[in-house]
Amino acid sequence: MNDASTCERPDATSEVRVVEAAFRKTALFGEGSDSLFRSRASPELIGLPVAALRPLNAVGAGVHLEDEALFTDVRVSSWVIPALITGTIDQPEIAGGQRLAVGVNGRIAGTARSFEVGGSSGSAS
Repeated sequence: MNDASTCERPDATSEVRVVEAAFRKTALFGEGSDSLFRSRASPELIGLPVAALRPLNAVGAGVHLEDEALFTDVRVSSWVIPALITGTIDQPEIAGGQRLAVGVNGRIAGTARSFEVGGSSGSAS
C-alpha cells in the first residue's frame, strides 16, 4: 500500500501508458520550436550556467515560490519532478513583463515573463 511519503516504480504497463501519453501530447501540442510548451521569454538562455547571467540589481527584492520545498533537492532523473513554478515578486519596481530565468542544479531550465495580478507581480514557468 502506498501513502503520501512513498513512491513506487511503475510497472511495465504503466510505463507503456506514459510513453503512449507522451506521443499523444507531442501529436497534439508539437515539440521543439513548434511546441505549445516552448519557452517564449528567452529560449536562448536554456542550458546556460546560472553564473553566466547578470541578475537585475533590485535591492531588497524578494521572490517567494509556491511549494518552495519541492525545489530544494530536484533530481532530474526522478520519476516525479516539479514542473510548474509559480510565485510572487516582492518589489514594486519589478513590474509585469520582466524576463525571468529559472535555474535547476546550476543551469537555466526555464524562462518566463512576470505578470501582475491585482497589483502584485508574479510569474509562472
